[in-house]
Amino acid sequence: MVEAGIILFLHNHGKELREDYVNVEDEFEAYERRTRALRASEDELAGLVEEREELQQRKEEHLTYVHDREASARQEANLVRALVASVVDGYRAGLNYNRSRLK
Repeated sequence: MVEAGIILFLHNHGKELREDYVNVEDEFEAYERRTRALRASEDELAGLVEEREELQQRKEEHLTYVHDREASARQEANLVRALVASVVDGYRAGLNYNRSRLK
């Protein structure tokens, strides 16, 4: 009789352990799914960060190009103004010289 009681007790206890094992196995599968999702998100984030850095570098290069173009345009405008002033001054000097010879 005692043996039958022990067998029933062990059977019931084993049944509870099997249920606990199944629950842990389901939780472990869910943990693995979440871990895979996390790794995929981390990879995506790394790609986005790399893309952002590349875009930032391209923006800085473009801004440098624009600033260089503006400086070049300013220098060209100053040179044209100086050239025009020089031509006008030469023309006036020539007129004055010719006027002085006519007198």
